[in-house]
Amino acid sequence: MKLFLPFAVSFLLAAGLQPVIPAACAEEKSMPVPIPEPEEKMIGEWLGFMTKKDTAVLLTRNTYRFLASGTWEIANNAADEKPQTQGWYKINRDDHKLLLQPREAAIKDEAAAIHAELRDENTFLIPDPLDENNALAFIRKDSLPFPSAGTLAGKWKIFQMDLESGEKREAPYSLVLKKDGTYSVEQPGKKLPKEWAQGTFELSGLRVQLHNKFSGTGLWQSPSFFFLNGDLRYNDSRYCLWCEKDQKKDDEKKEKSMKQ
Repeated sequence: MKLFLPFAVSFLLAAGLQPVIPAACAEEKSMPVPIPEPEEKMIGEWLGFMTKKDTAVLLTRNTYRFLASGTWEIANNAADEKPQTQGWYKINRDDHKLLLQPREAAIKDEAAAIHAELRDENTFLIPDPLDENNALAFIRKDSLPFPSAGTLAGKWKIFQMDLESGEKREAPYSLVLKKDGTYSVEQPGKKLPKEWAQGTFELSGLRVQLHNKFSGTGLWQSPSFFFLNGDLRYNDSRYCLWCEKDQKKDDEKKEKSMKQ
């Protein structure tokens, strides 16, 4: 499959751990800043995704946790470490913004906050200040369906899109996942290299990690996906590539099973 040129990511995932406070958001400190009453509808865990033009292209390792105490914290799912305690959080009813006081401002007792956009009751965005097309999106964990090996089993069509032009392409081959934890890549009338066309997969939450013997570079070098909105999205911010379940094949299997 011909690859589209990757876009430049202008902000780091680590920025979620050390947020930059826009000057316009800071106020002069005149007295200790009280912790606002907790926003009950925010309480819980929210998973972070990097987005490009409102399209999720990467599942980050960061989880934001909003606590009943009126404070929030950041947990790194990839590391065995304690969550980083931040400051207060509150919703500005006037402009429907979620205000997040970061750790640095809380330590200094400054009335400064990151302004996040509330999309709906289960989603908020932290825009990239350097590129309006990029953002970090956080989705309430409880609102997301988590897949199992059984629900993932089947044939998946592979697509890629150039987000600049909107051009969409379908790959000539498909990804096949099996209940026993193995995968294959199949193309009608063509035998594909076993090094990357066969292997196993490991499921962890929303993440689907493929394991194979491919030692080269490119899409099939330790490929990882994440499950979102019924699709498997390739977990790499340089690409907009995803897999859609071949429902026709699933329906045929169900029909055959009912006849037996």
